[in-house]
Amino acid sequence: MNGNVASGAQLKGALMFRDNTSQSWRDCKKVHPLSARFPRLSPERLQELAQDIEKRGGLVHPVLTCTRQEDGHLYVYDGANRLDACELLGWQLVDDKGSWRGKITSFIEYRGTKTDAEVTADVESLNVQRRDLTASQRAMLAAEKANVSRADTLRKGSRPARVPLDAVTQAQAAERYDVSERLVREAVKVRRKAPQEVGAVKRGEKTVSEVADQLGSDDDPEMAVPSAAETEQHDLELHFREAARDVRGMISKVLRHVDWPFKQRAWLCSKAATKLATLARELSKQATSTTP
Repeated sequence: MNGNVASGAQLKGALMFRDNTSQSWRDCKKVHPLSARFPRLSPERLQELAQDIEKRGGLVHPVLTCTRQEDGHLYVYDGANRLDACELLGWQLVDDKGSWRGKITSFIEYRGTKTDAEVTADVESLNVQRRDLTASQRAMLAAEKANVSRADTLRKGSRPARVPLDAVTQAQAAERYDVSERLVREAVKVRRKAPQEVGAVKRGEKTVSEVADQLGSDDDPEMAVPSAAETEQHDLELHFREAARDVRGMISKVLRHVDWPFKQRAWLCSKAATKLATLARELSKQATSTTP
């Protein structure tokens, strides 16, 4: 390359209209569906990334691929924007058969078979720390990740709420994406009441608060400030759920790793039984203290 990178206007169509004699890596490689949740870089930011790659003479971070355990297919799960930037620089990334080719091959790193849960952890860690996402973009991603609200974890009437063990609360998602819980609640409100605006927020064109303010301050239970009693109830439910998930994880390991030594499996069973007994005592104590 001669150091000249496409202008912002040229870039907008650069990845859409390609020479018929070559194919884009996106024509033959798949992006992991969980990675696709993160917004693609704007044309301007992609141009900056291409310039940085050219300046450095290559990639700083490898492009990560894996086999998805759920369907057995091979996916790119980190580095899609870097691949787009390399194509912008004129790199031929794949051959006619769809295999990686040229200098990009030294930057492709295969991480073996991964579950969706493992990919989620990797992608969140890599993208939230590395990419310059705005608070609103992170809040919207957190809102997508959270599958239960604070209200879902509170006691309903005289009966405790039933929360799935794999639940992710808005508070947990907010901490994971480094934003306030209130901003996540606003993002949830936008997703529910103005889904047509989600794309604009994820692209950085609008902020969560801007859209939420336009929706008005109605009696939305998601935006209500919890009382001290509700907060205590919320924290207890999270504690019990996390403890139960730990026990389930231990038992799952015992059943899955039949090749482990008997003593190791017996020790893990004992540890699970101890934790389960502790959990039972705590639940009994809580039930007694809340009985009218």
